[in-house]
Amino acid sequence: MSALFGLLIVASFILCVVCLINPVIVTKIFKKAEGTRKNALLFFGAPFIVLFILSGFVLDGNKSAASSSSSMQADKPEEKAAEQTPVIGTPDQVAFHKNLSDFASKYNDADNEMKKSKVYREMGSFMKGYLSGRTFSNWEGKLTKIGTTEGGKKAYITIESNFSDKDIAYKTWNNELSDLMTNSMLNLSSAVYKQVENLSEGDIVVFSGSFIYDDKRTFAESSLTEIGTVTDPEFIIKFSSIKKK
Repeated sequence: MSALFGLLIVASFILCVVCLINPVIVTKIFKKAEGTRKNALLFFGAPFIVLFILSGFVLDGNKSAASSSSSMQADKPEEKAAEQTPVIGTPDQVAFHKNLSDFASKYNDADNEMKKSKVYREMGSFMKGYLSGRTFSNWEGKLTKIGTTEGGKKAYITIESNFSDKDIAYKTWNNELSDLMTNSMLNLSSAVYKQVENLSEGDIVVFSGSFIYDDKRTFAESSLTEIGTVTDPEFIIKFSSIKKK
């Protein structure tokens, strides 16, 4: 489903740009519509925005469903034990993870939206200070997603670390449109692409890279909502190395 949304988003974006340059195309596609830039935005710009927003909800829904499925399976003792096994590496990764766990707990315990938003701002301040260095080395996690664009020219991945029953995701964007400003996806010619090429989903990996600055949140992160950012963060990372542990 996410791949379909990606294709529709890219198609509507391209059509919008083309029709803004040459509005006559609008009339060729919609016989009774006037060939104007206003109609180009109406017929293609608006669908692009709507599809882009909906794609985020679909991804969040898939994630929630997967989480629910995992919870049901955790009823089995052996699976529950495996799920609680920490997957985390260096002391600085442990400290980072603990800080984010504390923010998530404070956010969930806050009894009104104003207090919750205060925790969100506090997390932003923490990340701003943390991003002064930005880079990290030899962190550990489970490689949970590997995918490519058409022809494998670019790859997208997700790595999840677990500590104290909390997951944090480190990932690239999964489409080139969202990745225009961050350039996080793995290029076919890069060394890290070659490393991931020899890995499989489920592998425990040691990875290095850097967080990416973002004007809105101070850190690039893919959640669409405040609560998602604080309680279930998915950081967009520029990976420099990913190796099987």
